[in-house]
Amino acid sequence: MASSVPPPPPLPPPSHHHFRTPPKTETPTLTIHNPKFERVRRSLLWRGTHAALPEYLFRCANGDNLRIRQILGGVEKGLGTGAALWDAALLIARFFECHPGGYEGEFVVDSDTSRAIKFAVPMVSSARWVELGAGTSLAGFAAAHCGVGRVVCTDLPVLLPLIRENIALNQSLLGGRVVEAAYDWAMEPPSEVAQHGPFDVVLVCECVYHAVPELLLVKAILALTRPAGGKQPVVLMAYEHRSEHIRRRFFDLFTRHFYIHCIPHEDHHPDFEVDDINLYVMVPRPDQPALPADCPCQTAF
Repeated sequence: MASSVPPPPPLPPPSHHHFRTPPKTETPTLTIHNPKFERVRRSLLWRGTHAALPEYLFRCANGDNLRIRQILGGVEKGLGTGAALWDAALLIARFFECHPGGYEGEFVVDSDTSRAIKFAVPMVSSARWVELGAGTSLAGFAAAHCGVGRVVCTDLPVLLPLIRENIALNQSLLGGRVVEAAYDWAMEPPSEVAQHGPFDVVLVCECVYHAVPELLLVKAILALTRPAGGKQPVVLMAYEHRSEHIRRRFFDLFTRHFYIHCIPHEDHHPDFEVDDINLYVMVPRPDQPALPADCPCQTAF
């Protein structure tokens, strides 16, 4: 018996309305024109990337490589913070590369009379530098690699083996231009330091933090910036801001003894320029007060 169910109706012809292809649209590209954001993005490529490395390879602009060894856990091993490589050392090393031959300028020291003083940070074969609190010594090595003829890297005796090791690792690049010496800031500069003077530049990188006696640091800087041989040495300091209390503690004392100029950030390396690390040039004041006679004794930081 045949089924009484009628067959289904035929399908309607295709309709362009039902099968219309949606128009193509381009995905919008997000562009951020924010210089501060861009600086932060660039800094993430280098800040702290060395913290867990026993040896860091600093790739110089000319293709050379400086090998910098650090001691992980140095504080727990009684070496203080000097056995570690810090971001400010990387920043100032790149700063040197931006200014072949040296960096110079002038700044106003008396707004009432508009009196200004000129300064020079020479990076030539005849220049003599001394670094305080050198630690891993990257800053001093970079200065020598950029042309400084003599750099004396100083620190506490407990850190001299690390400095010697790093000098030996880079001897082929430094060519004998870097030497090490122990320096207790509570004492006058030892002969191992003084024999290489008079100095053009006193380099201070990452020596402003809570464990450093500020009076001793100023005393050491003043001892090395006494005019001699027709030279008035200048201080080049790299400082990373971590505490407003610490900053005030040190800079209140610095301003009594030095004219201070903050190097504009546009003179830093464009990829190594961050808001919380500054470079300063300091020139001893002729009217500075005497330091207290009872400066605290030097301690291992």
